[in-house]
Amino acid sequence: MPIAVAAPSSRVAVGSVVQYLGFWRVSAQVTSGPESVWRHLERRLGGQPCYFYIPGFSWRRAEVQQLGVRVTQAQPALDLCSEPGCWGVVGASVAQVAAGELRAGATVLPVLLGYKDARTLTRFISLALEVASSDSVQLEEYEIKPYREELIFIPAVRDARFVQDAGWRLLLEEFDSLIA
Repeated sequence: MPIAVAAPSSRVAVGSVVQYLGFWRVSAQVTSGPESVWRHLERRLGGQPCYFYIPGFSWRRAEVQQLGVRVTQAQPALDLCSEPGCWGVVGASVAQVAAGELRAGATVLPVLLGYKDARTLTRFISLALEVASSDSVQLEEYEIKPYREELIFIPAVRDARFVQDAGWRLLLEEFDSLIA
């Protein structure tokens, strides 16, 4: 199973300790209607692959839903590294990152959800995507066939102002506009 660390791409200053949050990036064959949120994401990306992002560091439904939907909607351009010493994680291998043994003043939250959980939660995130984007009670149906999972660690800081993101500020450029 591939494991990688994402580089921080935020242009906004960080005032506290960076933590790395494990997300499952799930590739799936998705069958849905032409007006589904998924089809809109595919059109926006212009042929680039779309992924489901499932937070692997929390069992809390609200946190999985909020962050899973936000990151899946954003489809961030991640600069990934799977080599020792990635992005200032001095002397640490990716296996150490996955085990929570990160150095250089950063911390990693333990990964609580496995790849099988992530596969199951793609359905939950697809429904949450539709609910978040529609005023109608009629939602698009999705047929989802996951075929690949990657464990990706995304840099973040705790920030209570980010209520919509379960109190996490993801240190990715795609989320900079959320800072007041």
